Amino acid sequence: MDITRLRILTLKSKAFFYYDPNWTIEKLMAEKPYLVIKAYYEQEKISFNQEVLDLIRAKYPRFFEIEKPSKFMEWYNKVMNVEAYEDMPYERLLRIHRASMAKKGVSNPRLRNELKRKKQIKINAEIKSSLQISKRDLQGKNHGR
Repeated sequence: MDITRLRILTLKSKAFFYYDPNWTIEKLMAEKPYLVIKAYYEQEKISFNQEVLDLIRAKYPRFFEIEKPSKFMEWYNKVMNVEAYEDMPYERLLRIHRASMAKKGVSNPRLRNELKRKKQIKINAEIKSSLQISKRDLQGKNHGR
């Protein structure tokens, strides 16, 4: 039988999930609150007391509590208010892709896949519109032009 032990951390607790174990949750919340949220959602056996959760909620209004012990790996888009690539137009995706390539030399695979999909949709729309005969062209053909 596996017993899951949930560790509830306070502001004075050591941040053992951070690379420097001498940091406390309070110091981590002041300087790098992203890591505290990431630990809360991605670490199954780590939770925080209500005081820490209130501080997180003050910094990130879209923060929501989950039932512990559990993980929620799709938290980033919901909490950080990041637009999904599926909702962006092709031109914006292309701009993000080019900026990422110029800055890092690589691009996010999800971004590349969505960019390819949007480009294909755009090309199909252009082909479809060029195949349709306009009323003006049809009238010209009827008049022998």
